[in-house]
Amino acid sequence: MHQLKNDNALNLLYDLEKMDILNVIRENETEKISIGEKFAGVFSKKDSDSLKAHLKNSREELDRFI
Repeated sequence: MHQLKNDNALNLLYDLEKMDILNVIRENETEKISIGEKFAGVFSKKDSDSLKAHLKNSREELDRFI
């Protein structure tokens, strides 16, 4: 992220955006990233399978008490 020191520069960027040359991302805008994309490659296959099994067992235990 860059900080602009001049309001005229911001207006110039908005004009470039109107000409479809670039996109200005406003501070309050966030990109929607899925959890799968966010954590892709974080766990090894073995750890991922172990975590899935643990979550499955935990959910089954929870379902028994509900």
